[in-house]
Amino acid sequence: MPFRIRGRTRDPKTRERREVNRALPDCKRASEAAAIARAELAKIAAGEAPVQTSALRFADWAVTVLERKLAIGAIVSAAGHAKWDWALRVHLIPAFGQILVDKLTRAELVAPAARAASSRM
Repeated sequence: MPFRIRGRTRDPKTRERREVNRALPDCKRASEAAAIARAELAKIAAGEAPVQTSALRFADWAVTVLERKLAIGAIVSAAGHAKWDWALRVHLIPAFGQILVDKLTRAELVAPAARAASSRM
């Protein structure tokens, strides 16, 4: 007998209610289904699950900023373009990519720089 798990919790980044609702056709025990449901809800509550909203994410916004700078001529050299591309791919998008731009806080922006500075000491 397949199980269906359902549950809701708040996403810490967006403060919106997120829902888990899916079938588990291979699950044979109710306790196993309950454990999967708890684990998925805990991921959302911890901010680990990707946000599924239509608002603008940092990754999308950052790419449009780069495209706009290239279009208006603010970045003219190939080296400048490569530097921007590298900074986005290696540092910014992995750290902030899934966070909604309007929900990004100063503390979230400063924390990686503080960690990097403390690791150099």
